[in-house]
Amino acid sequence: MFLKKKILKKNFDLINDDFLNIDLTKLFKDYKSIRIIGNLPYNISSKILFKIIPELDLIDNCYFMLQKEVADRIISKSGSKNYGRLSVNIQSICDVDKVLSIPPEVFVPKPKVHSSFVRFSKKKTYINSTKKIEVLKKITKLTFGKRRKILKNTLSSIYNLKPPIDFSLRAEDLSVDQYILLTKWIIDKKIVL
Repeated sequence: MFLKKKILKKNFDLINDDFLNIDLTKLFKDYKSIRIIGNLPYNISSKILFKIIPELDLIDNCYFMLQKEVADRIISKSGSKNYGRLSVNIQSICDVDKVLSIPPEVFVPKPKVHSSFVRFSKKKTYINSTKKIEVLKKITKLTFGKRRKILKNTLSSIYNLKPPIDFSLRAEDLSVDQYILLTKWIIDKKIVL
C-alpha cells in the first residue's frame, strides 16, 4: 500500500479497516496516552462519535473535523434550537469545544458545507456506565422525539413517581446536568422506560 511504504516509522501502524468494525479496547490496550484526530465522514460522524465516546477512559482527548451543523448541535446549550439528543448524550460524557471554524474555500474540491474543528475531552464527573448511557439515550429519545410537548406528557409513565425535575418544562429546557440527574433517579428507582 502506498501509505505503508511512504511512512516508514517505527511508531506508526496503518490499519486499513472500517472504523466502526474495530474493537477499540483491543486496539488501545498497549498504549498509555491516546489522542485521536480525524476528519470524520460527515454522513457517519454521529456513529463514529458514539463508538468513541464510551471509550474515553482509554483516550486523553479527540479532535475532529465535523460538518458545522453537526458541531453546532453537539456544542449547543439548553434553550437553543440546536440543542437536542446529540448535545445531551455527548455532553453528558465530554467537555466539547469548537476550536476552529473552517470555510469551504480551504478545501479542494470545495464542499457545499462549512466545517468546524472540535475538541472532545472526558469530563471529571460524567455518565460512566453502559447502563446509564443507555437509559439517557432512551430518555432523550422520548423527550426530544416530541420536543414541543412538556415532560409531563413525554414521560407520563414516571410523572406520578415525583421525579426530581420540573415536568412542566420541555426537552430543550433541561440542562445536561438535569438529564444526568433524571437518569440516575430512574436507575435508582429501577424504573423501566
